[in-house]
Parts: sequence; structure tokens; C-alpha cells
Amino acid sequence: MRPLSSNPAHIPGERLRLRPSPRKWLVVLGIATAFAAVGATMVRDGDAGGWAVTIFFAVCAGVALLVLLPASTYLEIRHDGFESSRLFRRRRLGWSEVGPFSAVSIGSHPMVVFDRLGAGTPRLGRLNSAIAGANDALPDTYGKDAGELAALMNATRERAVGIRGGARAQPS
Repeated sequence: MRPLSSNPAHIPGERLRLRPSPRKWLVVLGIATAFAAVGATMVRDGDAGGWAVTIFFAVCAGVALLVLLPASTYLEIRHDGFESSRLFRRRRLGWSEVGPFSAVSIGSHPMVVFDRLGAGTPRLGRLNSAIAGANDALPDTYGKDAGELAALMNATRERAVGIRGGARAQPS
């Protein structure tokens, strides 16, 4: 497969792989490491509560390191759908399985949300819909503005769903 440059509304066999911002995760790693060191200092000074601080922030630092590994966390956009991986847990969805994408902010956290079609609406999906306006979301914005990523996903989805075997598919 050839990688795409920037627009995956594209030819079969091409793909675009986006990764989370390394800057963000290096900051998380630095902060978690600093707090783990504070916890270790607390333990050294006889404060048993320092163990909880050290363990918690060491785990946070470990997660940040995992996210920085190339195959750990990504979004791959392809002609037939997309695959997201978060800490090596992969999820693949076809374009016909999802509705349009939109950018929302939950507090100060920008996200790209969408509805999974035909999946029913389990309790968590109903809660997500009430909070974010859709029953599912991408786990990250992969270093892009949420609106830009939503537009990219929509362009690819519309091209894939709109043209199938020479005939236009019905909108979903």
C-alpha cells in the first residue's frame, strides 16, 4: 500500500496514517516522571503516601512511553474505512458502518465524534449521545485540529459511500 499525502478521499490501496502529537505525550511523560520523583522523595523521607504517588505517576509515565511507540496509537484512514489503535488495541470500521463526523468540545477537550450505525444504542452509547451528540468518538485528534480531522474523515467517507461499483449509494 502506498501512503497518502494529505487527502485520503482516494484510490483503493492508499492510506493515510496519523499519529498523536509527540510533543503532547513528551510533556505528559515529563510531568509524570517529575511527580513520580516527588513520590520517591516522599517515600525516602518516611511518608508512606509517597508509594501511591510514585506508583500512579510511574504508570502514567509508562502509558506515555507506550503511546510514543510507532505501532501503539494511530488512526489509519483508507478507502474502505478506518482503523484506530490505542495502546495496541485496534478497532476497524467500514465507512458504511458510521455516520458523518463532527468536531465537538467537551469542556476544553476537542474531539471528533460520529454515530456507529446499526450497532444499537447500549447504555454507554446513549450516555455518549447525551454528552457529545454522537454515540462514538475517535480517541485522539492525532495532532490535527478537530474540525480539520472531521472534514478529512467526512471527505473520505462521502467519496467511499457515494460511489460504489459505478453507482451512487444511498446516503446513510
